[in-house]
Amino acid sequence: TNGSLHEKFCLSAGIVIAPVTGGPDVSEVDRRPFCFPSGERKLWGWLHLARDAAMGNGHAVVLCNPIGHELIHAYRSIRHLADAFARQGFSVLRFDYSGAGDSTGDQLDPGIVHAWQQDVSAAVTFCREHIGAEVVHLVGVRSGALFAANPAARAIANGSLILWDPVPSGKRLVRELKANSRLAYFQSAPEMLEALGFPYSTEMQKQLGALTLVEEVGAAESPVLLVTREERPDTRLATKLAGESANVDVLELPGLEQMLAIPHFTIVPFAAIAATADWLARNAGATGTTADVPNLQELRAMQFHVDSADIVESPVEIGTSGMFGIHCRPADDSAKSRPIVLFGNAGSVYHIGPNRLYVMLARRLAAAGHASIRYDLANIGDGLKFPHLEENRAYPGKAIQYISEVIDYANGQLGYDSVILTGFCSGATQAFNAARAQKPKSSLIAAIMVNPKIFYVEDFPKHPNSENLVMRRASYYRRAIRDPQRWVRLLKGDVDFQQLLGFLNRRLVQLWKRAWRRFLQIFGKKAGTRLGDDLTHFVAIGRGISFIFASRDPGLTILLESSDGVARRLLD
Repeated sequence: TNGSLHEKFCLSAGIVIAPVTGGPDVSEVDRRPFCFPSGERKLWGWLHLARDAAMGNGHAVVLCNPIGHELIHAYRSIRHLADAFARQGFSVLRFDYSGAGDSTGDQLDPGIVHAWQQDVSAAVTFCREHIGAEVVHLVGVRSGALFAANPAARAIANGSLILWDPVPSGKRLVRELKANSRLAYFQSAPEMLEALGFPYSTEMQKQLGALTLVEEVGAAESPVLLVTREERPDTRLATKLAGESANVDVLELPGLEQMLAIPHFTIVPFAAIAATADWLARNAGATGTTADVPNLQELRAMQFHVDSADIVESPVEIGTSGMFGIHCRPADDSAKSRPIVLFGNAGSVYHIGPNRLYVMLARRLAAAGHASIRYDLANIGDGLKFPHLEENRAYPGKAIQYISEVIDYANGQLGYDSVILTGFCSGATQAFNAARAQKPKSSLIAAIMVNPKIFYVEDFPKHPNSENLVMRRASYYRRAIRDPQRWVRLLKGDVDFQQLLGFLNRRLVQLWKRAWRRFLQIFGKKAGTRLGDDLTHFVAIGRGISFIFASRDPGLTILLESSDGVARRLLD
């Protein structure tokens, strides 16, 4: 099935796709979060080590992420790629560039592209000086290949170079970003290029455009591996690379495109990952000597200051379910007297949030005196610890239990007396349901929900005729009726009248049911809705509930209609 068509069908039908892990045992690898310096910035990193290995092979692997939206989309597969190298005996470092992920800085900082090149060199240096690696191999995924191939980093890496589905040049990358920007409904930053929520200044585009993979690789003395798509192999790049170096191998592997789908549709290319790890194990040139696996246990208590001595962040392991989070707060204890804000996953996006929004919000809250935890549920992002969990499920069955564990951790382990839940999309739904599950006198004082599409997971629309989808389409048609071009299409007959009439029929039935409930209420009959009753309960116990909707989002229509007027009365 065509991937994009399948994705559009699932989105229109409201189908939730939750792929089973289907890969190696995730508990075989020990993942240790820490930070390391790159100039004046601090970079967030993860060290992957085989859990059952007493000795390493003296070799390390540095993974270079793609930039922008492709980091969020490919994050799951990159984590599995790091695990695969670790199982082969390598010490593996994956890290966030300056101004990306959980690292310090901002993507729009001046000279950020040069900073990313320096970050790769800093990662290699860390592996050699602190992990004790004699040889360091570089792996660049997509646009990360442009930074992995940087001669300055490779000069100190002295190992193999793996280019995983690489973008061949910075000019090609900028063209792709511009093409993506044209698909947006609107641009929040019209003065610069914005692609899928990430901004790219004119300076950034110019610096990226100067990067060329073939020139960067040059006459490589160490082995080079080009991993290209089996469906559409990049033979031109392979030929050019082979012309520069005789040490180039090419693997045409399946599944590289599916790993770049939106996060809850990603499919990890386990076969391609295994083949790549096997290649490095065969071509690493290990001398047969062994080296002690680095003991970085003390890094579990690590904390670092964020761009200022006034804000501190540290990793936290939450509960017994394998959840991971980052605790961001003011450096002093002033935040303990204020509510802590808990940011839950948006769909299957890992804890940095949509387009890194949670990182920016958490640090602004800390500057204003409030602490926060941006966390991964137990099957998403870095919250994967146990082999029996179904991975990448946006609506896990134990979400309420997991969120309750986060609340208990904030209370018991961190010492915060009051808690505010927040989340986007599915995270908003989970925050709402967790707020329902908490006792009236619990520490949860408020829930802030952004763009929820549903309010009860069991009511998720499973077919085109569901109540929820009818309301979503009603929101769409309400906007479309004010669009002259839509009327022109209607008059020309360029409309699926059967679908339109079917919607009108289902919408009339929906409105009739709502009118009947209100009629019964006039005579004192209890005929409210579940959502209306829950909102009334929140008001009664003094638990704050806030909703934030984008202007085009159908969630407001769903809130007002599903609550049968209660939400509107509360607004008034």
